[in-house]
This record gives sequence, structure tokens and C-alpha cells, in this order.
Amino acid sequence: YCHSLKRPDLAAKLRTLPHPAQVASGWDASTPKAPQIVAAGRWNSHQKDGPLLVETLSRVLEQRADARAMIAGNGTEDLQRFCHGLAPDVRRRMTFAGVMHHD
Repeated sequence: YCHSLKRPDLAAKLRTLPHPAQVASGWDASTPKAPQIVAAGRWNSHQKDGPLLVETLSRVLEQRADARAMIAGNGTEDLQRFCHGLAPDVRRRMTFAGVMHHD
């Protein structure tokens, strides 16, 4: 990403911080895992740029036939209209979950 911005100097400054929930959750290496991208947000807000999200996810799913994507949050019904031009296989692997309640 830093190279695409023509800022390779930023790559040396990036650090990854593990989420504290990862320590508490269990990881069973014997359980098969499938690549899945989850995006949550207020997709009816122009700041989130939902159309760009759909375009980016479609590119990833085109390259990774084993991957799936789930989009959750307000406005997912609006994002679905941007999927009409996508390949049928890519559309099938994108799930729009809508609002997820905390209860």
C-alpha cells in the first residue's frame, strides 16, 4: 500500500498491534479455515465510500476463488445495487448481512 502511494518510507514506520481478544479466543489449528473478509460500517454514509468497498472486494474475490466477503451495517441494501455488474461467482460469495444487533 505504501508503495502504491509512492511513499515507501512509510512501510518502515508501520506496526501491527494484536487485538486483545485474540489472546482470549481459542485457535484450533486442526479446524479448516476459509478466507473471509468482514466489513462493518454505516454504508449509507458517503464517508465510508461503499461503492469503492464493493469494487475492491470484487477484485479480491476475482483473484481468490476460495474467499468470501460479508458486509454488515446500515445501508447494505443500497450497496447491493452496485453488484449487478459483477461476475455471478463473485456475487454469490458476497453476503450482505444488514444491521447486526448487539443482543
